[in-house]
Amino acid sequence: MHMFRTIRNIKRLKEIADVLFKEGLGYLIERLKLKKYLRFHKRVQVEKFGERYEGLPVKLRRAMENLGGAFVKLGQLLSLRPDLIPKDFCEEFSKLQDEVKPLHFNVVKKVIEKEFKRPIFTIFAEFEKEPIASASVGQVHKAKLKTGETVVVKVQRPNIRKVFDADISLLYYIARLAEKHFPELRNYNLVGIVKEFEDYTKDELNYFVEASNIDRFYKNFQNDPEVVIPKVYFNYTTEKILVMEFIDGVKIKDLKDEDYKNLKTTRKKVLEKINKAFLKQILEFGFFHADPHPGNILVLKNGKIAFLDFGIVGRITADLKEKIEDALIGLVKPDSRLLAEALIDVGAVEDVIDIEKLRTELALHFEKYYGISIEEANVGMVFYDMFSFARKFNIKFPTDFVLLAKALATMSGLNEEYYPEYNFVEICKPEIEKLLKKRTSPTYLYNYVRENIHEIKRFLKAIPKDAKGIINLVKKGINVNVDVENRDVREFTKEIDRSSFRLTYGLLISSLIIAAFLTLVAKQPPIFLGMPLLGIICIVIALILAFALLISIVKGLKGGENI
Repeated sequence: MHMFRTIRNIKRLKEIADVLFKEGLGYLIERLKLKKYLRFHKRVQVEKFGERYEGLPVKLRRAMENLGGAFVKLGQLLSLRPDLIPKDFCEEFSKLQDEVKPLHFNVVKKVIEKEFKRPIFTIFAEFEKEPIASASVGQVHKAKLKTGETVVVKVQRPNIRKVFDADISLLYYIARLAEKHFPELRNYNLVGIVKEFEDYTKDELNYFVEASNIDRFYKNFQNDPEVVIPKVYFNYTTEKILVMEFIDGVKIKDLKDEDYKNLKTTRKKVLEKINKAFLKQILEFGFFHADPHPGNILVLKNGKIAFLDFGIVGRITADLKEKIEDALIGLVKPDSRLLAEALIDVGAVEDVIDIEKLRTELALHFEKYYGISIEEANVGMVFYDMFSFARKFNIKFPTDFVLLAKALATMSGLNEEYYPEYNFVEICKPEIEKLLKKRTSPTYLYNYVRENIHEIKRFLKAIPKDAKGIINLVKKGINVNVDVENRDVREFTKEIDRSSFRLTYGLLISSLIIAAFLTLVAKQPPIFLGMPLLGIICIVIALILAFALLISIVKGLKGGENI
């Protein structure tokens, strides 16, 4: 068995070498030591190619399409990962077409009957022999269940797992060769990319995973009047067969201006629904479609929208959600400092000693985007630039964050292509304003304190100990100082003092409000006028301090010396 696998791998390596040769990538063949897999007359020609890197993204995309199978899927996955590969490769790989010669109906029929262990027409009343679409993993047919529902049936190609396993083992082999013979590629961790692709492939080859994703979206949008998600028929779904509701609509990429009149809607309204649905996935559900390109969105006859193809999705944990919200606020507000801090908090920073310097550099890096009007802002450009910066400083972002950033860039590009007047950042503004209001609400503050109470206790306990340590150092005669070089150091120091006092006032006011809220919730006696007396006192003191702080800020704006 091992011998047959080796023969098959050698045959596939010859095919890979031939395709690279055909696309003019002879220098890759030479440096990867794949020349031995070419025929003699081609080996001689390889030496004449030289190192020509022009048009590499296009040549690699064409090579992947010719090789098909796992190579196309790898390219499509990489197109969603601007943290792993440069922008021009991402954009080119996003054009990869996963279209192959369709399976004959007899083969499809055999797969279905093997899975269900009964004749196909005991399950389906009708089954169209010509597929709607045919790809490397499977193909889709329209059918009708015995119970009368019109459905689409996704059928996996026979032996596709063996084909993908063989291709993945070769991808590991090529990745190791590349890391060995291209030292400049080692930072990209090519073997790690193949490993991630292998994990992703396991999910894609199990239709239960996609069915579960679809069902979660279906439940999330069940009560939404503008969004439709296909229903999964789990009784007819297996690892190799996926049956879901047929949705009659037109892909947004295929719609023309006159079509919108027939659908009784406008291009602007359709884009508005798509954007709102996507923001809902991020800010409300924490579960989003990671590839919302025009081919995956339908417009229905009643003007509603529908999402398709849920093979790649992203998940946002509670901790990641807050950091992503900070990044969105920084992007929309705009606040380059907040955006920089949020991105550093999200990513894992390696080999960086001076985090503060990195923060400053990142904030200055994004300042250029805030010098242009909101109508000119390009979310895709910002995120691609961000990942280029991250690679430079070896910042590693979580996969779900990267998928979200790419999906946001895709949404921004979708708006730009189909309704340029509709700016994604402008669309985000109302949602961000709601978010900011929520964050200043007593309920949010209360929940924040409750969730972080242990951290707050540890911090408060550490203060006396740290202060005592500094005092002991001073007593021993050890100098504790901070050197600051600045032309206006005195004014800067005064400003720090004023800011510190205001920050203290703000923290005190927040603490009093939280204390008042807690006593109101607990109905802590004594009670006065139907409210806890302690809560009333806290509110009154908070109002007095807030008034004093407001006066201080107003005087400060006029140039007065105050706290």
